[in-house]
Amino acid sequence: MIFTDENIEKIFGAEDAENEERGRLKEYFFRNKAFESLKANLSLRVLVGHQGVGKSALLKMAGIEDDESKIVAIFVKPNDVRGIWDTQESNLNELIEKWKIGLLRIIQGKVIERLGVKEDGSSGTLFSKSISGLLEAVSSVIKDKGGAIVDATVNALISSYISTGTIKVYMDDLDRGWEARPSDIRNLSAMLNAIRDLCGDQKKVQFKIALRTDVYRLLRTSDESTDKIERNIVPLKWDNHEILILMAKRVATYLDNKFPDNVENWSQLDISKFLFPVIDERFHHVGKWENAPIHRILLSLTRRRPRDLVKIFYGGAKEAYRNSNQKITTQDLRNTF
Repeated sequence: MIFTDENIEKIFGAEDAENEERGRLKEYFFRNKAFESLKANLSLRVLVGHQGVGKSALLKMAGIEDDESKIVAIFVKPNDVRGIWDTQESNLNELIEKWKIGLLRIIQGKVIERLGVKEDGSSGTLFSKSISGLLEAVSSVIKDKGGAIVDATVNALISSYISTGTIKVYMDDLDRGWEARPSDIRNLSAMLNAIRDLCGDQKKVQFKIALRTDVYRLLRTSDESTDKIERNIVPLKWDNHEILILMAKRVATYLDNKFPDNVENWSQLDISKFLFPVIDERFHHVGKWENAPIHRILLSLTRRRPRDLVKIFYGGAKEAYRNSNQKITTQDLRNTF
């Protein structure tokens, strides 16, 4: 192993899913129960988890699978809603209405762009302040301008949309810059209420939202109306066994080694063997961890967050490169600690 910065990212994966190459993410992605719950055919899913547990990875992978299934999927980021978020509105009901209109306009614009239609502004007005109005507006634009599209992939996406009318809306990083101010809480509460009102009992437009645990807890205790979305909450939690599998799969797929489907039932010692090409098998040092299996040391230093283990490998690999080692040695790990 030559642990250059470029190779380190290829071997262990990016620390944040937003910057991961799609093909590589598909190779090593680990499907847990939270992912299946996120993908459920329901109008609203709110993925809640601590920072660094992989919320963005789940949303990105779900969007990739939507693309492959020819389902229209769009991503709404903080910059997209900044104009609504900055609104100074004291009346909560008025703020909810502004979020409804703002979200519908954002979604319409992104869907039309996703379908390859060049918007000239003539169809910028929604037919109504509702999901049905949104769908009608998008269909009208496709009918008027979709015939000029020559890209086969986009045409397949348009055909699928015409057939199903389904749109997946992924909202990530909305708590970026969160300061827990009263205005932050009001805006997030208004946004969730707006989405709940828009969703109703329809399943054509589905919202998949990611929130940090601390943000959701504060929102939950500050706004009693959030109990109405509690059934839509998808908690994202990892145990150490799953985190070890996740890292083993990253290394194995990089090395083109076959990674079994039933590895969840293996012992941690057997799973860790997929890591041995890049790290010492045991901890060669005196003390409580003397000669301990390497997975025991690694998992002792995670907080049930996959990113913690990724960072340990990143640090150890950088030390190995500095020391001209072709494996991450015990001394490399100790320097990282």
